[in-house]
Amino acid sequence: MKTDDYKKACEYAGINFDQTSYDKSSALQKKTTKESYAAMVFKVGKQKVSKKKVTVDVEIITTDYLEIMNQAVYDTMKIKKDDAYTYRVFSSIKIEKNKLLNC
Repeated sequence: MKTDDYKKACEYAGINFDQTSYDKSSALQKKTTKESYAAMVFKVGKQKVSKKKVTVDVEIITTDYLEIMNQAVYDTMKIKKDDAYTYRVFSSIKIEKNKLLNC
């Protein structure tokens, strides 16, 4: 996911990748998704290996980017701005949340 190969990431997760929906996504959504996954930090937990299956518990330990995006979209809609404004709000909130995580 950090390399934007969402189709392969979905295959690993055992879910279907919807290329049509991805293609119809706004540029803002694609940009923020890419940034979110690129900045993701995780901790690998319990690993279980059987003959044909491997299961790994992964805990994401960075900011909740979905929460940040929801807040940015809400702020944008409230004052009737555009995607550029949403991205500025998203980036600003992301920076503040990451500062709190690094304290």
